[in-house]
Amino acid sequence: MKQMQKVSLLLIMFLLIVHAFAQEEETEQVSPSGVADVKFGLIKGKVTDTQTPRPNDLAEATITVKGELIGERRVTTDAAGNYQVINLPSGRYIVTVSKRGYDGYTDYVTVTPGVESFHDVRLYKIDTPFLYTKPAVLGVLVILPILAGVFWIWMLVDCATRESSEGNDKIVWTIIIIFASLIGALIYFFARRPKRKEELDR
Repeated sequence: MKQMQKVSLLLIMFLLIVHAFAQEEETEQVSPSGVADVKFGLIKGKVTDTQTPRPNDLAEATITVKGELIGERRVTTDAAGNYQVINLPSGRYIVTVSKRGYDGYTDYVTVTPGVESFHDVRLYKIDTPFLYTKPAVLGVLVILPILAGVFWIWMLVDCATRESSEGNDKIVWTIIIIFASLIGALIYFFARRPKRKEELDR
């Protein structure tokens, strides 16, 4: 009888130990941070601009996370600029943040199992009027300064080589073209050049 009691006691103790281990394992399945499994972690953060003194939250910014085990994942920020990428295996990831009108951002973030990796990002706004300009218009805006420079050089060489060395006309008009830049070149082209061609035939 005593032998049976000892066996029963040992059996009860064994069952209690097994139950305790099962409870501990079940508790570890969900971490306090909300990560579904201790084998995984997550990256979360906030995207803002560099406005001072208070930065603006950037909604609909694209967050791209790249890693060997997951390939590539993309999420977008909410109205408050927050983002979250969950169920990431342990490892190092390339995080890229982009939004139209802002400079891109790339950095490395290390993910630890069962831990939230916080990574806030600030993007610099691109202050340029060419951002939304059509390619054809942009091409014209690039070519015009080049043509203006070529015209200025042409008028300067024309004045220096074709104006008479007698008197002060060559010196005066050369100074005007140099210091008045494009305006000086235009004045010389329309005001002096036709008169010179009549006087000197060149």
